Amino acid sequence: MIKKLGLMAQLLVALITCSASVNAQSFSFSQSSPSFDWKSIENENVFVIYPEFMSAQSVYFANLVKHYGPLVGQTYGITNPEKFTLIIRPEMASPNGFVTIMPKRSEWFTSANFMPFVGASEWYQTLSIHEYRHLVQFDYFSGSTVKFFNLAFGDMGKAVAIFMGLRPWFMEGDAVWAETKYTDAGRGRSPRFMERFKALVLSNKIPTFNQFVNGTYKNSLPNHYVFGYALVSYGTKKYGESFWPKVVKEVSDLPHMWRLYSAIESVSGISFSTFYNDAIADFKQQWQNDIIAENEIKDFREEYAPQFDNGALYYLKYNLDSHWTIVKKDQDKEVDILEIPFRKESVQFSVAKSKAIYNQYLPDLRYSYRNFSDLVLVDLERGVQEKITNNKRFFNPRLHYSGTKVVAIEFKEDQKWYITELSIEGKTLNSFDLGDNKPSEVHYTRGEEAIAIVSSKTGHKSIVRISLRDKKIIEELLPASRNNLFNLFIDDENRIFFEAQYLGYNEIFSLSKKVISQCTFSKIATHTPAVYKGKIYVSEIDTNGSTIKSYDLDKCRALKINALIDFNYLSDNASDDYNKFPLKSFDDQVQMYEKDHQHYDEKDYSHVDKRLFIPHSWSFIGTRGYQVNVETANYLNTLSMSATVGEDSEEKTTFANFSLNILKYYPVFSLQASKRERAVNYFGTDYELSWQETSAGIKALVPFVFAKNLYSYTLELSGSVNYLKTEDYKFVGRDSIIQDRNFLHTSGEFYFVMEKDKASRSIISPWSFSQTFVYENARNKKSSLDSSYRLLHKTGITIPGFFANNGFRFTLSGEKTRAYQYSYKFTPMLLPGLYYVFSRGYDYENVPEYQKVTGDYYFPLFYPDLEFGNWFYLKRIYASLFFDSTRVTEINKNNTTLNSYGLELNTNTILWQIFPLNLGGAYIAKSKGKREQYDFFIRFNLDL
Repeated sequence: MIKKLGLMAQLLVALITCSASVNAQSFSFSQSSPSFDWKSIENENVFVIYPEFMSAQSVYFANLVKHYGPLVGQTYGITNPEKFTLIIRPEMASPNGFVTIMPKRSEWFTSANFMPFVGASEWYQTLSIHEYRHLVQFDYFSGSTVKFFNLAFGDMGKAVAIFMGLRPWFMEGDAVWAETKYTDAGRGRSPRFMERFKALVLSNKIPTFNQFVNGTYKNSLPNHYVFGYALVSYGTKKYGESFWPKVVKEVSDLPHMWRLYSAIESVSGISFSTFYNDAIADFKQQWQNDIIAENEIKDFREEYAPQFDNGALYYLKYNLDSHWTIVKKDQDKEVDILEIPFRKESVQFSVAKSKAIYNQYLPDLRYSYRNFSDLVLVDLERGVQEKITNNKRFFNPRLHYSGTKVVAIEFKEDQKWYITELSIEGKTLNSFDLGDNKPSEVHYTRGEEAIAIVSSKTGHKSIVRISLRDKKIIEELLPASRNNLFNLFIDDENRIFFEAQYLGYNEIFSLSKKVISQCTFSKIATHTPAVYKGKIYVSEIDTNGSTIKSYDLDKCRALKINALIDFNYLSDNASDDYNKFPLKSFDDQVQMYEKDHQHYDEKDYSHVDKRLFIPHSWSFIGTRGYQVNVETANYLNTLSMSATVGEDSEEKTTFANFSLNILKYYPVFSLQASKRERAVNYFGTDYELSWQETSAGIKALVPFVFAKNLYSYTLELSGSVNYLKTEDYKFVGRDSIIQDRNFLHTSGEFYFVMEKDKASRSIISPWSFSQTFVYENARNKKSSLDSSYRLLHKTGITIPGFFANNGFRFTLSGEKTRAYQYSYKFTPMLLPGLYYVFSRGYDYENVPEYQKVTGDYYFPLFYPDLEFGNWFYLKRIYASLFFDSTRVTEINKNNTTLNSYGLELNTNTILWQIFPLNLGGAYIAKSKGKREQYDFFIRFNLDL
């Protein structure tokens, strides 16, 4: 829900399997810890699968779904949605929830109490509406011709229909609309959610629809949840709640790439471009009182989290050519200290005594459904950083004013939220929970107390005073409400400052001696307060991003004590009330935690469930050519099966294979069997050797995934053992002298990559190193002449170029195999990232050995954002100068060197607002053959 693999990406991954591994077999690492005992309960709406230690919470999940089931689909005429499977993943630090249909299920992550970007509803309440709305969309869309997609291809067929007919912006916008309509909160009632969209609408930088959908390198735009919500809301407001169901119905009749837009035109009676422009104009008209003069700065930039230490101002800055960077400003002199992996939406940054602290999201070594949020301490004088916790889930850390300790929110394995104090070395000093009150943020005072934002079991937020010594709440300072409170700051006089929404704006307020005062009066929003020498410093949103501003504290204006509670903070403008929904309270929400618990029959959940034997998808096109492929998996994705029959695109021969993948443990295992026809053309002759081979065996893979600061690392070690039977040899062009043979086929693979995260405009990673080795051996016990081996390798390095977003890439690759003509011939293999086996301009031929070195220099040229209707969008044009040299060893031991150099022009384009493509051409000068050559190419950009 917050950030997830969309249906478009799911489909592309399903159609074109990509993996770091060079082997055709790829594995999913999306599992939870293998030690869990899984349980299940169910009602008429949902089948819930969860770890045993979450038995108590499972009743709440099931009751929420049952409560919202008859409500969420009302506008689609669905009051009894199809029952679905819900999986609870309790080990994630990053908040998320999603729905997928291969197989059909929803998965919820349990960590999300610490951030304000999903509005002020209780987390599971939000998920139960938002994700259920997606299931309603799928059910409603599954009629008409979509049924035939489902019959022909299973769940994957339905995904294809959704992929072609609907768009992520509509599905997510509609779900945000629903979570706002059916609650008294939701993102549609949070000005924070719309603030960047509002800034663009009020400026002369209103993006085109193609820019919103496909992105741009010229600016930073709100995601598809935001503009999707705006378009869905406008359509409903103008044409009524039946508008979008009518649109979806027309799309389902015949889904194709333009169907959503033609359906909108059919139902509305106007062109889609007019619909889009009218929606933007309507929001602009409602916000007309907030129009601000255009800033002088033209490029997008962010300035965030101002704080003072030793008289100097520290803050974070960001632009499209760089990462978030800690900046020190002292007497008008600015110094960049350090780049950090900061996330504005879910990470806080604190400074004291020449130190800074923040939390970084880090992956588990093996399991994708387990990650962490560890604390990182920065030495601001030396510009170095060090992780001080390991494999924990800490959020919103704050340094003590003495710089000697840290207080943070910790989400522990028992699924409770704790206030935890640590030394700056990372040793736990104090840790406690607050019962039914979940802390989301805490800040030291000048004493033995702290101020915290806590949320109740229903998600209502309040500000409280806490005794760190007695480990309890001692006073409620601001009563609980749905106000989206965030970013506490306590000054030297123990005055409390914080963010809250008020009358359509996100502003800064002070709280002192029971008096609430408003300290900022922005046109859009202000964030991250800090007080120094009678001024309050904030990050203020403007049309170009955000900038640090200061205001006199004596300008703060006192408000009524109840101004920020009891829904008095809501306005009637588009920032928090565009749809004019009545507030929908959930009066018996607390009862949902135990309601009907005696009627739920908890059962053991077996990994060998019925879904393992029911194909969730099948297809007729694969990475190896034409094929019929059938996929199955259990709900937890710990067991999966695959069966394929098809024709190999390289050798033009038929094949069939089957695999049973055991994905629960470390390492991952796969039991494999295959039968295929083989055919090989001998280099330099007209001879063709063909045969049949049957194999059965096992493969094991050990993955390691880790990260540090801005660098990510992946290491994979794999090996396989197969019994290989070959027979029915035929030699076209001469008599066959090869008899049936059996081999023991073994292989080993080493894959490693280290790379620095790319900035928004980066073409390649500025610093990276990769290494791949693959060794295969086919041993025949009866004859050593029949045996063979193959070694493949690839080494890659990237370094920065001379200017921003320029870069060098160097690669060394090669292959060596036994040259004897009657030895076993391995199946063709291309290492990842290699578009050309030999030097550019030369065709590949089967040789015993080659070694290639390449050098490229990449640099951007233009960011045109050129549109041709809805079918083609050109985002960027960039170039690379290259030199390739390949040394080829032929079967007669002769060596040949193939050199080429030239220029490649590349474009980043989007086709039909769906497919990311690289279209390009190259001028190639060669040392042999035709000396000059022009090539054109099309490549799918699968960097999803």
